[in-house]
Amino acid sequence: MIGTFGYDGFLYSIGYLAGWIEALFIVAEPMKRLGKYTFTDALDSKFNSKGIKVAAATSTLIVSICYLIPQMVGAGVLVEPLLGCPMLPE
Repeated sequence: MIGTFGYDGFLYSIGYLAGWIEALFIVAEPMKRLGKYTFTDALDSKFNSKGIKVAAATSTLIVSICYLIPQMVGAGVLVEPLLGCPMLPE
C-alpha cells in the first residue's frame, strides 16, 4: 500500500495497529474485568435493560441476513456451472 498510495498507505498500516491497541485497552480490558465476553453482556450488566438485549438481537439478525443473502446468491452462481443446471427455473 505504501508503494501504491505513498504516505496515505503508511497511515493505513499504522492506523490498523493503533486501532487494535486502542480496542485492546479501551474495550477488551474493562470487559475482561467485568467477566463478560460480549459487548451486549457488558452493557446489560451496567444498565440492566431488556431493550439492550432486544436491540442487540435485532441488529445481529439484520446484519446476518444482509451478509447471508449475498453469500447464498454467490454460492448459487458458483454451484450452477458445477451441477450443469440452472438454480432458478426460467
